[in-house]
Amino acid sequence: MYGGRPKKLTFLILIALFLALLIFRLAPELKTLYPIGQDTQQYLLAAKNFVRIPITTPYPLLYNILGLLYYFGVDVAIVMKVLPAVMYGILGISIFVFCHKSLNWDSSKSCICASIICFSPVTLRISFELHNQFFSLIIFFILMAFLDKYMESARFLYRRDVMFLLGIVLLGFSHWFTAIFLLYILTCQTIIKTVLILRGKISESKVLIKLVLACVVLIASCLIGYILILYPFKPDVRGSLFHVDSKRTVSWLCQLLFYSYYVNIIFAITGIMCKQSVLYMFSFPILGILLWLVSGFSFILPVERYVWLLVFSLGIFTTNGIYKIVHWTCSTRMTTTLRIFSRLRLRIPLELGLRMFLIVVVTTLLLWHSLSMSQIILPPDFLGEAPYTFPGNILYNGILCRDMKHFDRLVRFVNNVTTSKDLIITHYTISGWIYYYTNCQVARLNDVAFSDSFIIISSDHSIEIHHVTAKDVNELITIVKKLHFSRIYFIDAYGKITKILPLERVRLIYTDGPFSVYILKSS
Repeated sequence: MYGGRPKKLTFLILIALFLALLIFRLAPELKTLYPIGQDTQQYLLAAKNFVRIPITTPYPLLYNILGLLYYFGVDVAIVMKVLPAVMYGILGISIFVFCHKSLNWDSSKSCICASIICFSPVTLRISFELHNQFFSLIIFFILMAFLDKYMESARFLYRRDVMFLLGIVLLGFSHWFTAIFLLYILTCQTIIKTVLILRGKISESKVLIKLVLACVVLIASCLIGYILILYPFKPDVRGSLFHVDSKRTVSWLCQLLFYSYYVNIIFAITGIMCKQSVLYMFSFPILGILLWLVSGFSFILPVERYVWLLVFSLGIFTTNGIYKIVHWTCSTRMTTTLRIFSRLRLRIPLELGLRMFLIVVVTTLLLWHSLSMSQIILPPDFLGEAPYTFPGNILYNGILCRDMKHFDRLVRFVNNVTTSKDLIITHYTISGWIYYYTNCQVARLNDVAFSDSFIIISSDHSIEIHHVTAKDVNELITIVKKLHFSRIYFIDAYGKITKILPLERVRLIYTDGPFSVYILKSS
């Protein structure tokens, strides 16, 4: 039983929730032939490189799953159109389970909470391209759902404990940021339990041992899944208050918070809970934002990741706030008029109807917010210019949707004139797409604004990394010439690299829409 409801009814609710979220997430994918999200191309690139280099990236679990699929002949581009939608539905179920198991909510309240969180434009934004992190969030909520039972279990390393620790290992290999999120919660729990034991308020030390063991397993998983791969991470210093443009930076942060949560805020304040696990979920991103503001070092990741992470705790607060407001509305003197119907035995149906009406109205408001921000139904300029977190071309994947037909012709042209011994140099925003859909080796050129741009050269035997300045294209040409490629091409999209190309050394051989192809004259 879930909240007194038959299990069969609960199962039907979960199926309906899954299908609703699946369709919601699949809708933008149906607008284009290619998977959406700029970072999605990195998953295609990693899958294609899997046979030669199985683990070359941090948090490799999803990358290697896709690599195995590609190895067995599956088109990963099709997988990446369907898989995010499936994960979206599964996330809703995992949040439902967390609300029921950890917060002891009934099935209707748990379902509404999962809907509020998953229909949020912030959650939708995460799912567009942060697939590793989204995958890890599913594992995170399942672990959080059973954290209390893991700590309260009378046996040590019982089957349930082993499953919980295996889930922690999977989380460590899925995404280190979400793993640190869980590590923060486990650490807070450990500190509190230690204080209670020292004060003599609890005598059960087995709980403390279990928490420490979970922390150790999680840290070890992160080390194996991330640090030992020697992934070069760099702190993001864009947000320091000591930056010369600090007013603009803080203004941008305030806009981001407003656009993300202005619908939730009143209900969230009303529904703040004292449940420790939810307060920890709220305090971790707040801590990250504060550290970002003070030092400019955003725990390695940019601050928007912390802002997006607030959607889960605020979603829980919002749901609780809605129920509190509805309960208050239906139990105060505002409903004294309902007493007139008490003699007619209509008061209870009317109260239930009022509760349902208020919940539907609020949920519809949140859904409208999500649809308007995600540009699925409403026109792009409906809310004016929003922060880049919700761009007008929300389906952006390095190539605008209206230019997909030009991209198709570009791919056919490149495959007709090139061989596997040729090299293509292009901007990082489309390098993954070019690499996946063509037979050439591809070098990725970062934005000209970056002083530490790097190029990844793919060859038949290895991937070589060369650090160069993006503006120094002549140095770039010198490097790639030493690798003995037959011909060297430059593919430009939206003028990203045309402005830095030495036009006297290249020849234009193709142009169509925003795409141009150049060939190095000396090759």
